Amino acid sequence: MPIAETTQQEFAEHLEKLGVSDGDQIMVHSRLLSFGFIEGGVEAVYNILRKAVGPMGTIAVPNYIFDINGKKNYDYDPACTPSPLMGALSEYIRELPDAHRSRSPIHNHSAIGKNAGIVDIITGEASFGEKSDFHLFHKTGFSLLLLGCSFCEGASYVHHVETMCRVPYRRWMRLPRRIMDSSGDFIDMVCHYYDRVDRGYRENFDIIGDEMQKEHKLVRASCPYGDSFYMRLKDLHDCVRRMIERDPYAVVKKPESG
Repeated sequence: MPIAETTQQEFAEHLEKLGVSDGDQIMVHSRLLSFGFIEGGVEAVYNILRKAVGPMGTIAVPNYIFDINGKKNYDYDPACTPSPLMGALSEYIRELPDAHRSRSPIHNHSAIGKNAGIVDIITGEASFGEKSDFHLFHKTGFSLLLLGCSFCEGASYVHHVETMCRVPYRRWMRLPRRIMDSSGDFIDMVCHYYDRVDRGYRENFDIIGDEMQKEHKLVRASCPYGDSFYMRLKDLHDCVRRMIERDPYAVVKKPESG
């Protein structure tokens, strides 16, 4: 069976169906393989996204770093540390000369556009919670675009809501890191991370999409090998918070007993 192809026009129409529009501030998680071969590749995807949000819009992408060569103290240089697990679009935007990147050594983001500079205020001391990138995006009215990826694949923001709700299956950890400062030297720091107590707990985030669809707070559009989703972070935050208030384990699968 031949691999599907997505033209630039089809990709632009896909964003239009989702409701991405002029002036939007968006956090984008992507799985471009869901579109098959995209005419023009990742550069075209970026250009179409920029055109969709216009000169007043902002695009932020995840450049998460979960491990760096197995070092005891992980070194993070916002200017050049790669994030190979986050996909082609995230790496493409990270490397753009006018992109801004936050100082969180684990869950950092690169941003470009009108309000990209807001990520410069991040100190990096928290991966989730009130001093994190996620809290900043929530406060400043961002939306979440899951481009060809599911909630389980791309809704990392839910971990921030779990943190704010203090779910019982996670706990605070202090993780040593080193970050490059303005003088070009690495300095020691500690990043606070709300980690799972038991690795047996697994994300069950796709049910969040079902809940948001019932509330008419989610736009969904099909692509050749999956779906894309678009929502306001405020609506996602409120939906997950209500789910967790009803059941603290609502968005996870519990470890199997025995």
